[in-house]
Amino acid sequence: MSFCDFIVDNWQTLIPLSFATIGGGFALYQWRESVKIKRADFINQLNDRIRFDKDFATTLYIIEYGDSWYDIKFHSDKEKEFVFDQVLSYCDYICYLKSNKNITTKEFKIFRYRINRVCISHSTKGYLWNLYHFSQKNQADCSFQFLVDYAIENKLFPKKFKKNTALYAKTLNW
Repeated sequence: MSFCDFIVDNWQTLIPLSFATIGGGFALYQWRESVKIKRADFINQLNDRIRFDKDFATTLYIIEYGDSWYDIKFHSDKEKEFVFDQVLSYCDYICYLKSNKNITTKEFKIFRYRINRVCISHSTKGYLWNLYHFSQKNQADCSFQFLVDYAIENKLFPKKFKKNTALYAKTLNW
């Protein structure tokens, strides 16, 4: 094999390899852009539901600006409880996504204001405190555990939230 044959053979190997590398890089770029668009669409769907769904918007308004909505009668009004649980479930789900790093800190900023407003409500604290301790008594996880953890971690709930059983008015039988 002569030196010329060796060079030609190498070029015949390098040229397709170069095209494959360029094609792979382009495919990776397309895939990353596709993922960005899907993430943005997913964030938009969550945001759209929270901001523009009539029941959600009404409930968020009550949580943020209303008087005390959580009292002893709350659990006897199943429709009201369902709507509040729906909103809190969405907030919990967003906190779950954040804790598992399925949404970035930057993406979470879209929801942080709303979630913080929900968490600073005295009624929300009382409701979640009752649910948390009720769940503990029944040896189960709280249905809004990620929201509770987020609120404690960000100092929206008191540190003693999980341990103190006399922090808020007890409305559930635990």
